[in-house]
Amino acid sequence: MAKEVIKFMIGRGCPFNCSYCFNKGMRDLYKGKGHWLRFKSNKRVIEEIKDVEKKYPMKWLSFVDDTFNANKERLKELLGLYKSEIKIPFICQLRIDAADEEQIELLKQAGVERIAVGIEHGNEEFRKKILNRNMTNKQILDFSKWVNKRKVRIHTQNIMGFPGETLEQVFSTIELNAKIKPEFANSNILTPYPGTDIYTYAKNNGYLDDDFSFENIVGHNTSNDSNVKIKSEIKNKDILQIVNLRCFFMLLVWCPWAKPLVKILIKFPYNRFFEFLWQITGNNRITWRYANWKERRVLFNKLMRIVIS
Repeated sequence: MAKEVIKFMIGRGCPFNCSYCFNKGMRDLYKGKGHWLRFKSNKRVIEEIKDVEKKYPMKWLSFVDDTFNANKERLKELLGLYKSEIKIPFICQLRIDAADEEQIELLKQAGVERIAVGIEHGNEEFRKKILNRNMTNKQILDFSKWVNKRKVRIHTQNIMGFPGETLEQVFSTIELNAKIKPEFANSNILTPYPGTDIYTYAKNNGYLDDDFSFENIVGHNTSNDSNVKIKSEIKNKDILQIVNLRCFFMLLVWCPWAKPLVKILIKFPYNRFFEFLWQITGNNRITWRYANWKERRVLFNKLMRIVIS
């Protein structure tokens, strides 16, 4: 029996310095001990895939590198080999400002079915200053046009609850996603992990919660546990509404006209309805679409527990 998805990596490390990510801190920690960004040879990548395919035939292949297109020329060569020797549909994660239309066309020809990208924030100035992501909204929208033109599914990653972020700035992230038209737009509340630039910024500027403790961080993705309490570690007068807005994120990407109603709803305390809405419009919707009947039964039972708990 074929496995649905098997994961591979073509290399390790990410060359970018996003303020909320561990990569910069890890690179500083291992400074002087070799190259942080390192790759397998393209020949070895192809050989690994062939070897695994013999033992575990797969429906899809997932390249889980942080930045699949970190090296354009290396990727171009790999895609040529993949197209001629593998021919299995695959998914990957790209950096938008390292992409161009030629690259998207080569990915399509090689068999890409889904591309994940980090949008993270809709306000261009805020994204550059606070997140240290130097890409423009025009680059993001051009990228989405290239991908949608070739009928490749897009998944986006987004973060809410940054230090100094306003409620309207969060809505700008949703509005940018609506223009991209992704199959799925993931949204999470910021966790300011110690060692990251965003943690230092929040701490130095008085944005950290008074009771912040690294030991008590539990994460904010509730897709696997409906009993996890969603909480932000950042002081913000709008933070409770921002946490609630996370549950309406994908709904507003589909239906931007619902913004006035959602603005009213997010003023209410977090509740099971909000959680259930997030579950059925979020990643579980994608899981349901591609799951078999046994997996769907497990998922259905989990959703029902949210309703009746």
